[in-house]
Amino acid sequence: MIKANDDQLNDWMMPLIGAFESTIEICSIYAATHESALKKNINLRHFSLYKQEKPIASITLSLNNGIARIDDVGTLTEFQGKGYATHLMHYVLSEAKKLGASHCFLESSNSGLVVYQKFGLEPLFKNNIYSRQA
Repeated sequence: MIKANDDQLNDWMMPLIGAFESTIEICSIYAATHESALKKNINLRHFSLYKQEKPIASITLSLNNGIARIDDVGTLTEFQGKGYATHLMHYVLSEAKKLGASHCFLESSNSGLVVYQKFGLEPLFKNNIYSRQA
């Protein structure tokens, strides 16, 4: 079952903790920034896929002038590779279209690229990030 949960951001953030190897503290801060944006009427929508009433995958959809952006696609590690995020992506892409989006964008790691290409998303450019120890 997929639920819109703008009013339940704790449910939305739980899959993200495991999916992004984060902590509850960091994700709580992230959820608070999303809650603040929602209070300012920023067009964000949060969805989670539930299995046995437990949120196991989450995603964020933002919309602006007919452009959709997908972020925070994450599934709890023990449920990865079973098609849950794929199901959630199909749902959110359909929602974006219903809400008038003509284009949809997202950022991805190289490992996620193959997955997103299955949805018809194509790379626009490659981002290289560099670092150096001080």
